[in-house]
Amino acid sequence: MSEKRKGTIVIGAKEYSIVRLIAAGAAVAAGVIVSQLPEPDVLDQSAMNYLGVFVAFIILMFLRIMSESTWALLMLCCFVLFGAISFNESFAAFGTSTIWIMVCASGVGYVASKTGLLRRIAFHVLKLFPQNYKGQVMALMAAGTVVEPLIPSIVGKVVIMAPLSVAITKDLKLKKGSRGAAGLFNAMWISSGVIGHGFMNGSAVSFAILSLLGDRASDFSWGSWLLATSPWLICVLVLSYIGILLLYRPKGEEANVCGSDFAREMLKSMGPMNRDEKVVSFIMAFMLLGFVTSSLHGIDVAVIAGVSLSVAMLLGEFSVSDLRSGIPWETIILNASVITLANALTALNIDDWITQVLSPIMEPVVGNVYLFITALCIITYVLRTFIMSPVSTMTMCYFIFAPSAMAAGIHPWVLMFVVASAGSLWTLPFQHNVYVACLGATNGETVEHWDVYQMSLVYMVICWAAMLLSIPVWRWMGFVA
Repeated sequence: MSEKRKGTIVIGAKEYSIVRLIAAGAAVAAGVIVSQLPEPDVLDQSAMNYLGVFVAFIILMFLRIMSESTWALLMLCCFVLFGAISFNESFAAFGTSTIWIMVCASGVGYVASKTGLLRRIAFHVLKLFPQNYKGQVMALMAAGTVVEPLIPSIVGKVVIMAPLSVAITKDLKLKKGSRGAAGLFNAMWISSGVIGHGFMNGSAVSFAILSLLGDRASDFSWGSWLLATSPWLICVLVLSYIGILLLYRPKGEEANVCGSDFAREMLKSMGPMNRDEKVVSFIMAFMLLGFVTSSLHGIDVAVIAGVSLSVAMLLGEFSVSDLRSGIPWETIILNASVITLANALTALNIDDWITQVLSPIMEPVVGNVYLFITALCIITYVLRTFIMSPVSTMTMCYFIFAPSAMAAGIHPWVLMFVVASAGSLWTLPFQHNVYVACLGATNGETVEHWDVYQMSLVYMVICWAAMLLSIPVWRWMGFVA
C-alpha cells in the first residue's frame, strides 16, 4: 500500500486533499445559505432549494473532488432529498429519447470500431489523396470528418485516428516535434476531436445539447442539425487547413517529403472485409440512412438506433460484455442530469426570474446577435480556463444566458452550439481531457503539447469567424430573430 501523502486524509479507499475537503464543506455551506435566502416574488421555497443544490454542486465541480458522473447522480438525489423536485421529475430524463439515442448509437459505434470497420473506412479515404504533405494533411482531415458521424465517442475516434497520424508522420520521414509532425497532429485532432458536435450523433456534447433543449429537441432532425452546422463545419475545416499549412508546413530538407502508398498497403494487409465488418457496415448504413430520412418517415431516431443495436446483438456482433464496456454510462448519467437541470429551470420559474434580473444587463448584447455571439465566445474562452468539462461549461452558460437569449428571439440551440464550439480549445494542456487522451494515443512519438498549442489560438479566431458567418443560415432557419 502506498504511503499517505502529507496534507491528505483517507476516506474509505480514497485519498482526499484536506484543503479540498474544507473547500467542499464551504461549497455545501454556500448551497445552504442560498436555499435560505429570501424568496424573490416569482420563486417559492422549492426553487430556492433547487438553486442551493445547484450552487453547491457547481462549486464542487470546480474543485474536481469527484467525477462528473458522481457529481451528477448525487445532485439528482439531493434535488429529491431537499424537496426541490420529486423523484419522478428528477430521474425522468433516463427515459427520454436523447438518452436512448446515445446508448444505442454508442453501442453501434463501438461495434464498428471493434471490428476494424472504421479503420478500413479511414484508409479508403486516405488513399484518395496525394502522398505529399499537403495531400496527407487534407487526407487526415477528410478521414476524420467521414468517421465523425459514425461513432459518438470522441475518445473512440481519436484512438483510431491518432495512430494513423503517427504512421503518416513516420511514412513522410518527419521528425518528432517538427513543424510537419505538428501539422499532421492538428489535422487529425481538429477533424476527429473538435468538430464532432457538428453532427447530431457526433459527440457527447451533441447529446448534451439535445438534453438541454428538452422539448425543443423536436425542432431538429439529423439533417436539419447538419444544415444548421454546415457553415461552421465548412469554415472550420477550410480555414484550419489553410492555418495548418501556414503555421506548420515543413521547410528545409523536409519541404518536399513524399511518402509511400501507405493507405493502400494497410488495406492490403487487412485483406478483404470479413463477415463481421460486412454485417456491421450494413447495420451502420441502415442507422445513418434512418437518421438522415427521419423527417420523411417520422420514426423517432431513438427507435432507429435501438433497432440497429438490437440487430447487432441478435447477430452476435454486440455482447453482454460489450454492453458493460462499450456504452459510456458515465456520460449518459451526466447528460440525464443536464436534462433535469433544463426541465426544472422552467418548471420552477427560475428562467423567468433570471430573465427579470439579467434583462437590463443583457438587452444591449442579445439585441445584436453578432455582438452576443462575440461576447459568448469570449466568455467561453475564459470559463474553459477554469472549468475542465465542456458539458459543465455549456450547462452553466445555458443556466445564465438562455432565458435572456430566448426572450430576444435566439433559439437556445444557437447559444449552446456557440459555447460547445468555442469550448473545444486546447491552448493549455488541461483544458480538454480528450485532447490529453489524444496526445497519449500517439505514445509521444510525434509531438508534445507545446508543439501544437499555437493552432488552438488560431482555432479560437476561426471558430468565432465561423459562428458569425453562420448567422444568415440560422436566421433563414428561424433560429435567430
